[in-house]
Amino acid sequence: VNLADPYHKLAVALISQDENNEEAKDIFIDCIDRYDREIINITDDYKLYLYKGIVFYYMKDFIESLDSINKAVKYNIKIPDDQIYFYLGLVYTSLNKDNDAIENFKKCIEINKKNIFAYYKLSLLYYKNNKIEDALSSLDAAIDIDKNFGDAFNIKGQILLEQNKKDESDKYLETAKQLNNGRNQKLPSYEKNLLAKEYLDNAIKLIELKKYSEAVKDLDDSIKINPNDEIAYFKKGVALRALNKLTESIECYNRAIEIN
Repeated sequence: VNLADPYHKLAVALISQDENNEEAKDIFIDCIDRYDREIINITDDYKLYLYKGIVFYYMKDFIESLDSINKAVKYNIKIPDDQIYFYLGLVYTSLNKDNDAIENFKKCIEINKKNIFAYYKLSLLYYKNNKIEDALSSLDAAIDIDKNFGDAFNIKGQILLEQNKKDESDKYLETAKQLNNGRNQKLPSYEKNLLAKEYLDNAIKLIELKKYSEAVKDLDDSIKINPNDEIAYFKKGVALRALNKLTESIECYNRAIEIN
């Protein structure tokens, strides 16, 4: 774990819930300074450039992000890292350079054929550029990997509806509603949803009381019931960070970001 990484992950988790979060913005600025200090000592560590580029991406400084991530490409010599190309895809998407974005998401998938988010982002770009069959193919690939990926079901349902395939569309849209892939979607069982929320609410109170170990136990119970609740993972990351378990904390922040 480098100097900036725990703060970087915390800031991403914060800004994922509120893009105007002032604390996250301050942390991002601090992260850039920390990464720069590490790069002075270790000039060829591609992950430092990648993480710095990711910070710039969340700061919406896409030119600086692109510059830094391209340096990560230069130093990523041994084992290709799919995250480099995933974030290049995100940056190019934000710059409205769709062809470049598509190529990088494809490279990401070549390296990691199970990156469902690359397939999903690719499908949106194909849809935007009226490549409907390619969009549907990418969504099918994402669904094949994760049958609980509600967003993919939802987009496919919307596309099928536009194609006047209402019966088929209804199946996908109904599946999307049933899956717990987002904060506003319902769990299959209302009672389970209430129980998970009770564990989560209690854990939040325990964190306020600085009873972090007890909070982690309640959050684990909440996650068992609702494994796609990004808030539970985020709060678990907070509690683990307070317990100085930085590696586990970062894993929780990463999972929260993946979910939403």
